[in-house]
Amino acid sequence: MFAVISIACLAVFFALPLALLAGRMLRPANFSWPVIVASTAILGWGFLASYELAQTHAREQFERAYCDEQKMEAKRLTADGNVAVAVPGYPCRFVHYYYTFNYELGWLKALLWLVPWLCAYAILQLLRKHRAAIRGSPPNTSLERTREG
Repeated sequence: MFAVISIACLAVFFALPLALLAGRMLRPANFSWPVIVASTAILGWGFLASYELAQTHAREQFERAYCDEQKMEAKRLTADGNVAVAVPGYPCRFVHYYYTFNYELGWLKALLWLVPWLCAYAILQLLRKHRAAIRGSPPNTSLERTREG
């Protein structure tokens, strides 16, 4: 369950800048640049922190299940008359060699993820303006005189 939640949080994190910039394209009055930057930082941090929390719980569930399985194996070995060596905490001790800094710097990761999407948005806007300038206004084909003066 926690694995599904963590994947969902990560998917929403990756789609967040795209959704905000699409909102900016459709309704620029509602999505000003400060709103987009602040929303990306705050919501991005929230989704990364939620991802990290769900990953931690999923990892703990896996470790608990693995440790229970190893304890059952040790009980089976001792019941068969074999000698099981008891090492405190082994094999249930897992060491994690990485720290993601999602709780402290998740907002910065979200803003860095916004940068490539801002470049794509700028290119798209330049193309839209260029196409609008090429079309321009059609020439007056009527025979009416235009006012001069």
